Amino acid sequence: MNSSTGTHAPHARSAHTRLDLGLVGPLAYAAGLGWLGVGIFGMWDVAKGDSGEGLPYALFSIALLLAAVLTLAAAASCTQATDRVGLRRCGLGVGLIAVASTLVAWAGPLWMTLLATSLAVLAVAAPAAVRPALATVAAGHVAGIVATVAAINAEIGRQNSYGDYPAAAGLGVCVAAAGSVLGMLLLVRAVRTGASAQ
Repeated sequence: MNSSTGTHAPHARSAHTRLDLGLVGPLAYAAGLGWLGVGIFGMWDVAKGDSGEGLPYALFSIALLLAAVLTLAAAASCTQATDRVGLRRCGLGVGLIAVASTLVAWAGPLWMTLLATSLAVLAVAAPAAVRPALATVAAGHVAGIVATVAAINAEIGRQNSYGDYPAAAGLGVCVAAAGSVLGMLLLVRAVRTGASAQ
């Protein structure tokens, strides 16, 4: 209420809930490229049936860490204008744990579960314009977990000396990465749409 005129301030709420474009677009682009790299290394595992050692694994670990950091940063940026502050904080907290878990890059189901949880919570907290993008990333990681478990049960590829199925794990990584790339593209699109509408 405007005390001098007795009228409501029409732009007070819209200014609070408007999507803050800022660095969201560049972060989403960079995260998408990071996940593309993760997917390429996942395909390497599928093709070669071997993982966990050498330069390819080191590069995969770096790409995964960068992709997770950039994804969380993009999600944090695009959820600033929310009334669900508690949910956002919860999602970001789980996201930080998820990023830390990527340091154990070979533990795909672990970081996929944490990233899926983080992005799902952030999607609920997010403004409507970016909610589908974050939900897509979360769904991609859930699909990655399902693909990993199904491929292991089907004993896809050869079993390594650790008793694991690298090709099966690589398939799950590919699925999660594909969902993440799609989600980041949707986020870029939402940012562009928001920019043209403002």
